[in-house]
Amino acid sequence: MTRTRTVKAEITKKVNGYGISRVEELKVDLDGNLYGQILVFYDVCLEEGEGDCIESFKTMKAAEKYCREN
Repeated sequence: MTRTRTVKAEITKKVNGYGISRVEELKVDLDGNLYGQILVFYDVCLEEGEGDCIESFKTMKAAEKYCREN
């Protein structure tokens, strides 16, 4: 598994009591240096983004759908 490091995370939307956080990550080499393209994920968190992360998606649309259906 490739090691990554979060470089930026912010709550971008609140849907149905969940918070959707946009998370940007970069790969880390063996020396701890960051490299490569920015990887973007959308994490669904409890308590409007202040609680635990319960699911992660590649697109905002998929994250919003999960929030509306649950």
